[in-house]
Amino acid sequence: MNPERPIEVVVDADESDFRRILRDRGRKTIRNNRISLLFELIVIILTAIATLVIVGLSDRIMLTAVLLFILVFVLNLLVYAAFLWSIRSQAREQANSETPITYLFTSKGVTSVSKSIATESSWARFVGVKETESDILLFVTNDKFIAIPKRFLTEGDEMSKLTQLIVSNATGKVELIRT
Repeated sequence: MNPERPIEVVVDADESDFRRILRDRGRKTIRNNRISLLFELIVIILTAIATLVIVGLSDRIMLTAVLLFILVFVLNLLVYAAFLWSIRSQAREQANSETPITYLFTSKGVTSVSKSIATESSWARFVGVKETESDILLFVTNDKFIAIPKRFLTEGDEMSKLTQLIVSNATGKVELIRT
């Protein structure tokens, strides 16, 4: 492959692209929140059943315990909703940024060009690259990344050329589906 000829990818991502990417990135947090909510719901139900079955405890103590578990459940539910809302807000914000963006990939690095700005980044600047089923993510830090939805890789061999270029030049952690 000729290193002087860049691989050009024009990305005009929308809110659904960013929402999907951010949900994928937060999948572990979402799963843990769902497990926590399920566990708390089970505890609430068991506490309510215990209220009916156990004798000798005052109704006030059991009511306090049930209300405490319900409060914890509602608070965790609110945290979970806030997390999902932040994904939606971030996706909307990123989608409203200047698009389309043209990315030029060379053996030296990545150049991103929009209507008002051009930025060059050497491969050494990236801490990692991750390929998912639908995207390629180039991480500048652990939580900031350049997203390239695969649907914008239009030419037949563009994907294989890009993955070959990444494997050859990226210095950070590289996780590709195919190499």
